[in-house]
Amino acid sequence: MRLLLPLSPLFCALSLSAIGCGTDDAASVEPSTDVPSATDDAGDASDGVDGFDGTADVVTPDGSDGSDGSDATDGTDGLDGVDGDVPEGFVAIAFYADDSRNRSYLDGQIQFTGSFAWDKAKNEITYASSWLPNEREWPKLYDDGPISEGGHEAGGQTKGDGIFSTEVLFAPTEETVLEFGALNEFGNWIWIGPNGQLTVKPGDGGRVVAGGVTFPKFGDRDLRVAIDLAALDSNFASITAETHSVYIKGTMNSWTAVQILDNGKQGDETEGDGIFTYLHSSKLGPHDGLVFPGQHVQFVFVFAFKESEPADGQEYKFPVDALTAGVTAATWDPTSETWVPEPVILEPDSYGNVKNTSVVISGPIAECDEFTPCPLGETCDAGTCVPDDAPECSPLKQCPAGEVCDGGTCVPEDTGPECSAEKPCQDGYICLVGSCVEKPECSAEEPCDDGFLCQSGKCIVDIPAGKTPSVSLIDPAKGPASGGTPVVISGANFATGATVRFGTVDATNVAVKTTGTLTATVPPGNLGPVTVTVKNPDGKEGNYPNGFTYTSFAAPTLTKVAPTSGKLEGGDAVTLTGTGFQPGATVRFGLASASQVSVGSDGTSLSCTSPVGEGKGPVDVTVINPDKQQATLVGGFEYQAGLVQFAVLVAPFDLSVPVGSTPDAARVQIYHPGVTPGQGAGTGLYVELGVGPENSEPAAASWTWKSATYVGQAGLSDNDDLWEGAFPTLTPGAYDFAFRCSLDGETWVYADRDSTTMTYAISAAGTVTIAEPPEGIAIFGISPSFGSVLGGTTITITGQDFVDGATVALNGAAATDVDVVSATEITAKVPAASAGPVTVSVTSGGATASRTEGFRYTYLLSGAPAIDGVIGADWPPAMKLADDTAEAGWDNNDLDVLYAGFDDEYLYIGIAGTVEAANVLALYLDTDFGSGTGFKPEALSDNAGALDNALAGGAIKVFVPGFGAEFAAGAFGGTGQGIAMLDGTGMAGLRGFGGGAGDFWWLNADIVWGMGGVELRIARDTLGIAPGGNGPGHELAFFVRIVNQDGEYSSPEGLPSSANGDGSVDTIVRLWVD
Repeated sequence: MRLLLPLSPLFCALSLSAIGCGTDDAASVEPSTDVPSATDDAGDASDGVDGFDGTADVVTPDGSDGSDGSDATDGTDGLDGVDGDVPEGFVAIAFYADDSRNRSYLDGQIQFTGSFAWDKAKNEITYASSWLPNEREWPKLYDDGPISEGGHEAGGQTKGDGIFSTEVLFAPTEETVLEFGALNEFGNWIWIGPNGQLTVKPGDGGRVVAGGVTFPKFGDRDLRVAIDLAALDSNFASITAETHSVYIKGTMNSWTAVQILDNGKQGDETEGDGIFTYLHSSKLGPHDGLVFPGQHVQFVFVFAFKESEPADGQEYKFPVDALTAGVTAATWDPTSETWVPEPVILEPDSYGNVKNTSVVISGPIAECDEFTPCPLGETCDAGTCVPDDAPECSPLKQCPAGEVCDGGTCVPEDTGPECSAEKPCQDGYICLVGSCVEKPECSAEEPCDDGFLCQSGKCIVDIPAGKTPSVSLIDPAKGPASGGTPVVISGANFATGATVRFGTVDATNVAVKTTGTLTATVPPGNLGPVTVTVKNPDGKEGNYPNGFTYTSFAAPTLTKVAPTSGKLEGGDAVTLTGTGFQPGATVRFGLASASQVSVGSDGTSLSCTSPVGEGKGPVDVTVINPDKQQATLVGGFEYQAGLVQFAVLVAPFDLSVPVGSTPDAARVQIYHPGVTPGQGAGTGLYVELGVGPENSEPAAASWTWKSATYVGQAGLSDNDDLWEGAFPTLTPGAYDFAFRCSLDGETWVYADRDSTTMTYAISAAGTVTIAEPPEGIAIFGISPSFGSVLGGTTITITGQDFVDGATVALNGAAATDVDVVSATEITAKVPAASAGPVTVSVTSGGATASRTEGFRYTYLLSGAPAIDGVIGADWPPAMKLADDTAEAGWDNNDLDVLYAGFDDEYLYIGIAGTVEAANVLALYLDTDFGSGTGFKPEALSDNAGALDNALAGGAIKVFVPGFGAEFAAGAFGGTGQGIAMLDGTGMAGLRGFGGGAGDFWWLNADIVWGMGGVELRIARDTLGIAPGGNGPGHELAFFVRIVNQDGEYSSPEGLPSSANGDGSVDTIVRLWVD
């Protein structure tokens, strides 16, 4: 049970309120029945205020109390937190939070949240049914005095009094019920009791106090809560200390999830016994204190996988309410210095829809203190109200030290002890440290009889005569207008024979269970909120304004879940179909709660995102409306093992060897989030190489599979795993090969050579041919399979029937230095040629053998160019990839020639041209051209730094299918010879787009401007490309443009040039890197 606390007397004095004000203790509200009318002159209050006791939600058009145009007794105009007069058609609504007892909050740390959206610029709110704490900005509360004195508060407020407030404007166009609560600076819930409510109608105006929260004074008792994993509810049998971390959150710590341990420390009794313990005093936050007797502490345990955050964990609830199995609690009694066991109960949360575990702190409850005075004619004495003429002392009211009680008067005590073993006390008293004290009638071990309570060692009657009942909670707080909803009403001073009214209609089946609990059946009523009243047989009554809301909602139905299955790791978009879905509904897949729940406008559909599953197999899907009505589709969703996200064969894709030879091992590159990133083989990853008949499906029984071996990392930032598999011994013939990858060894993804889709295609399979020895000359293999366009690479050709005098040609161009090593091996030096694959031919003894695409020419450098900003002789002409043929579009900005090349460690790019200092040379690089993955320039939004602004401006439009940049490099124009401009300046550098549109990665690269050119040197591993010859080949694609400093405009020039001459990207350069 959350406690509904009274409004601060200050706010009660200022305006009519939506909830009750009074002088009762902080644990309940005892509204006055003397509600002033709009014609009252001064009201009839006896507490010095103007008669406004907050028991009505009335506002007057001018904001006054209906008497003389003022709404305060201090000469001010009341709540003027809205600067000046309240505009026509608006109501000024004030909120407050009273922290005067503890003073732990500062200005702006408390926020008021509710069923409204706040326009900060206008200080106006509009109704909004959804009000999750992280959805929007909320009004902040201040204790810095009224606006008229330079603060933020309403008129009449006192700076530094510990009472924080704010005021906003609302224009009611129809009768509106605003609900509200409070958050701290961390976005955690700190409201006490059911959500606050205020009803505003069209035509209302002036000022009104919606309500607020009063934080009780911190107590002197510690709290210990523990959970035994071995004694959990059977629905949580999968929770273990090895797989999960344990957290707790609750009202005692502003619902902040804190981790608790089983380590024998901080209140945990024994390390490793499976019992996890929370000790409140060791986990105090900036606004937390020790607990006090009578305080209701609600809490919930959360279990999260070891690698997960508590926000992604699973609360200890089923199906909707918290569970008590395995949960124990105790409070520290400072008097006896012992831990007192406390029962763990269930109490409704602030919405009244779901029950949380709760502990009611035991101990003597103070009747009065500095903030809660006694009634007139009584005095607060040690937390108890006594008549002003009460005896000075009694057996229960001790005299000061050095005095004893004599006939109700304290007199100096004798020098000797009052009692001892030789000097016993009279009957009914016991000797305690030399003094006679009354023997306690009761204790935790010796409770009182039914109908009595144990207080300060005395058995007292449950209900003191004449006490007025109070109502603090109705559970549930909503139900259909047809009536019939069974409710539990919590409060105090309920007497046998009490009656209950909902509005003006009597409830049925009323049964008083205890002095603080009764049950009843709700009668039929009209739609909307009504006041709930409990009336004792002596005529005294207590009420809860707007305590129950009649709704038109029937119980929901759930008829369809689509799709009916999804990944075990969750994250699937799921649509539910049925009837009666209410805004604010929650969805459970088995025990786990779905996220991003959105209810359709007609209540027949609902979308959500599936949570992480506990294991493979079907689970029930349940929709739970805010009024706790629910519908379940048994086995409505099936969790399946997730599919590996990306897998592709690594070149070479087509292999051929003669009988008796074994093909080189095949390779596959694999990526799956959370599995492959980082060094070492991905945990739980299954990889196998399969071989089957040519043009057949890999799932066919004719395929054979063999486990593959992890060989290293690949891909961007080493996020991919590289695996290889050895071929089995094969008979002569043509075969297809592929890899299959799985996260559970049962559900497979088949990898072919196409990286653009994870759908396997027979046409994209790898091929392997085991050939019968041919007649005459034949080529079996060429190594290396690639070399520089500059020529000069020495290759080794294996085959048969080679004889002295054999010649070698590549696309008809003769190789040099041909050496017939043996009848099965030739070496030769390749000539220079254009980039791309070529046919290799060997002519020997009058016969010729050829191998199509047996060798690839690439832009492999024979020597690295100096990165000095000079485009000179260190860039061979063969490395030129593009010229700019367009005329200069911007004065003093010109692009001329683009060079590129690579070696085993780096990619090099040289650009001849000039760029003014106010503009940027921008290069966009795609490392997997053809897949279309990666970001287009116009999609980027990160703007952390001057270069990032230019790269993300969106001026460049790309019209090349399959292009998607993973990187961009750039620099503001410069003319200084040899000036290195690295990423730390924000004016030049390499950026990676792996973090998404809003998260640039700043990466290391050398970018040097010189006289008439700029040169770049980027490490291959930065681009996710393995060192030369050790990984899959990559086809890079890139282009260069000039943009202005904010990226909003692009020069018509480009490398390569735009076919349209307007700077748009319709042509790119492609560079194969081995």
